[in-house]
Amino acid sequence: MTAGAWIEWVESESHFHGTTGVYLGETEVDSGGNWHSWDGGFCDDDEPTHWQPLPAPPQ
Repeated sequence: MTAGAWIEWVESESHFHGTTGVYLGETEVDSGGNWHSWDGGFCDDDEPTHWQPLPAPPQ
């Protein structure tokens, strides 16, 4: 058994107009999602078969 989470990411690049110095926005260059574990328990060929959401935090 291992503890992990589904992690999604988006990488983007900022674009500026060189002559005017105006910010033109961002362009997505990479994105995705994958299972990650903190103890090395997951690999690309061995994805989890069961999962359980975390309980509500204590009040």
